[in-house]
Formats: sequence, C-alpha cells, structure tokens
Amino acid sequence: MSVNKIICDICGQNTTIYTKVHKTVPFVDGRNYEKVCFGCFNVPRTSNQTYQSDGCLKDHTELDYSPEYLHSAKELTSEGCCDTIKEAKTCVETVTKLCSKAKRSVKLKGKPKPDWIVK
Repeated sequence: MSVNKIICDICGQNTTIYTKVHKTVPFVDGRNYEKVCFGCFNVPRTSNQTYQSDGCLKDHTELDYSPEYLHSAKELTSEGCCDTIKEAKTCVETVTKLCSKAKRSVKLKGKPKPDWIVK
C-alpha cells in the first residue's frame, strides 16, 4: 500500500495538515502556492499580545499581513504550529527568504481563512 506524501510548496517538508487557500489568495510574499503546511501558514504574525503579571491579556494589537511581521521558530513551536524546533526553523527561514525577495509594493488584503486538509 502506497502512502502519498504531501509536500509543502513553500518549505518542502512533508506535511499532514495543509491548506490550498494560497492557490488563489497570495501568501505574505505576494505569490500563490498550491499547498501550504500548517507551519508556513502560521509564520506571518497578524497580532501582537502583551500580558499582565497575572497572565491576563493587557493589550491586543492587530498587525498588517506583511513580511515585516513574522513569528520566530520558538514561537511556532510553543504555539503548537510545528512539532519540532527543526521543522519550525525550516518554515521560518524559508518564509523569511521568500519575503526578502518579495516585491515591496505588494498590497495584501490580509491573512485568508484557511480550509485545512488533513492527510
């Protein structure tokens, strides 16, 4: 029995959870991709939160869907977007590299709602 591997079009890693939303809606680098894994999809940061010493939310700021705001590998791992720091580093490094090559004039409407596919 052959198991079809699903490879993320951004980071090139094997994935079991992915979305095809960026096939029609541009990713943060302004390009379209057939399959985007859960990790790469979550590299772009869309909000910033600060907390009080008791753990309660102090401030929540919405951020533009932009190459300027990206999560770190540690954040992706701690938030459960990636299983390992190695996987998270690959996602962040690849997205960062793509964003550095992106046209600066790209105007994006915002992070789209994903339709997750689980294999």
